[in-house]
Parts: sequence; C-alpha cells; structure tokens
Amino acid sequence: MRYNLPEMDLWNNRPLYQLAKEIKGLLLHTKQTKRRIGVLLRKARKLLKADKSFGNWRSLNFNDQLPQPTAYNYMTLASFPEDTGNIPESGLYILGKAENEQVRDEVFEKLCTKQKVTLQNVKDAIADAKGEKRKTWHTTRDENNDDRISSMATELSFMPYHCNKQLVQLVTARMGVSEVIGWVNEVHLPPLPAKAPWERPAPNPEL
Repeated sequence: MRYNLPEMDLWNNRPLYQLAKEIKGLLLHTKQTKRRIGVLLRKARKLLKADKSFGNWRSLNFNDQLPQPTAYNYMTLASFPEDTGNIPESGLYILGKAENEQVRDEVFEKLCTKQKVTLQNVKDAIADAKGEKRKTWHTTRDENNDDRISSMATELSFMPYHCNKQLVQLVTARMGVSEVIGWVNEVHLPPLPAKAPWERPAPNPEL
C-alpha cells in the first residue's frame, strides 16, 4: 500500500530511507540502542512535520516492530543527555512527560548522580519539585478505589430497583442488619413522599 501524502514521498525520500534502514539495524533491547533509535526518530520527526505523516512513515517501515508508544518512549530517552546515571528507563519516561517539563531539568540533575535510583525516587522528586504531596502505591490504590466507587455509585443511580436491592442484601450479609440500619439512620436520608389517600373517582355524568 502506498501512502498518498502531498508534502513528501515516504517511499523515495532518501534521508528518510536511510534513517529507517539504520533504525531497523538497531531494534535491540539495550538502553543505549533505544536512545540511538530515539535520536534517529527525532530526526525523522523534524522532516515529517505532521503527526499523520510521521505515523504513516513509522508504520510503513516498522509496523509491529516499533509501535507508536514505544517509538515515543525512545524519543523521550533521546531528549535526555547520553549519560542518565542510574535513573531507570521508566523514570525517564515519566520525567519526560509534558506535564513535568518545568521541573524536568531540576529533577534530572538531582537524580542522575545518585548511586541508586528507583521509579518511586523519581516520582517523589517530581512531587517535591512541584510542591505536591508524595504519592505511594497505597495512596494511588486508594485514589483508584475512590474513583471506582464514585463510578459505581453513579451507575447504581441508573440501575433498576432489584439491582440496588441485591446490593443492599450483600452489604447486609457482610455487615449485619443492625449495622446497616444504624448507618442509614446516621445519613439522615429524606423521608419517602407520603402516598396520597386513594379517592374514588367522581362519576362521569355523560355515561
């Protein structure tokens, strides 16, 4: 299949062909090689200004060998100096995100000379540089659980009565009837609207 891109012929452009050829020879799994691939990808990206053009060129030359997320990770590695010390790749990927651009250099200089650096060290250093609260796997888990609970609560509000009833039965079986009743009383739910007394309909004089 031939991509029809008016700004550049991806098949016959010699600089792009040479870059693709060199990248194919480097598709290994070492940090240095990944960075070199990233350098070459960044050169190709400068020649291909549009995102679609760059994506088509990558797919045309590498297909599943170099998926888009991997390509951009390698380009992130290439945006750092060649010597990144003991900062793990995963930490560099996080540090290279656009949201961390303002603290990137500060954090990198702080960590690249340390003898041991973990992914958590990188996250903590970013949080400190931004003046944010550090996140541990416990806090991340709790935040994710809160999000899930909020989503489920929203979904429950649209579910039929029997689904909500089944959930109450499950909670009651786990906590006990008195515990659930006490919790409901503490919440101070608004009383259900009183049913209007039934009245016999007035006779229709036309009948």
